[in-house]
Amino acid sequence: MKFSAIAIRLRPREYFLSFAGTDDTNNGWREDFNFTFMDETPAQAEARKYFHDFAKTHPLSRLYLGGHSKGGNLAMFATIKSPDRLQRRLIKIYNFDGPGLNQRLLAKDRGQSVLAKIESFIPQDSLIGRLLEHQEKFTVIKSTAKSFYQHDLYSWQILGNNFILAEPTKSSIFNDRVISHWLEQATPEQREHFVEAAFLVLRDSKVETPVRLVSNLYKTVPAVLKTYTKISKDERKAISSMLIKLAESYIDIILEDKNES
Repeated sequence: MKFSAIAIRLRPREYFLSFAGTDDTNNGWREDFNFTFMDETPAQAEARKYFHDFAKTHPLSRLYLGGHSKGGNLAMFATIKSPDRLQRRLIKIYNFDGPGLNQRLLAKDRGQSVLAKIESFIPQDSLIGRLLEHQEKFTVIKSTAKSFYQHDLYSWQILGNNFILAEPTKSSIFNDRVISHWLEQATPEQREHFVEAAFLVLRDSKVETPVRLVSNLYKTVPAVLKTYTKISKDERKAISSMLIKLAESYIDIILEDKNES
């Protein structure tokens, strides 16, 4: 688990609880992948406890919750997993390009009662901020970066006191559909085995993070392939079966669009 949060006093009896996002380590990134198969990660449990403890020690205060990337997910989770008496004290919950929540959680834990207070902000080419289930309001922001690097908040454009709004790109919508379809085709157990095996390969290949893998394929891919041949048969199967499902999902969405046109 990697967890960090800070309480910011805005004015008397009004605070913003801000949760930290993913750090640039394999353990930090693995936490994000754990969202795909775990109903509650250790960081999510800690976020809920932090919110509850702060609310208890500041009983007359009203609160904002928010965070970027994983921090946005933690803010939403802490909110939805809280009793009504605490939800009523919330002013707003802000999720800045963070993954959503699973459908089981939204259905089981009174998600509908607090959704009106949640707002997600994503760049026009968002990938991470579209993952998993989102039922809250979305605002799309213009970014000066390209592709995945739009996840960097410092690339988001502001004019005066407001974000500069944009429309989501076709690639963002397409990638979201592919990944959603991919995850739907796999059981939680298959997702878990894939994540465990994939991060084992990254660790043994000395690749620091998934971002480093993608940003320097010429150097990282040979090391990853070499490590892949050394892991167990079951671990190789866990990776290969999920990658096949990803390819099938990509083809399915292309065919679906072709049939509709």
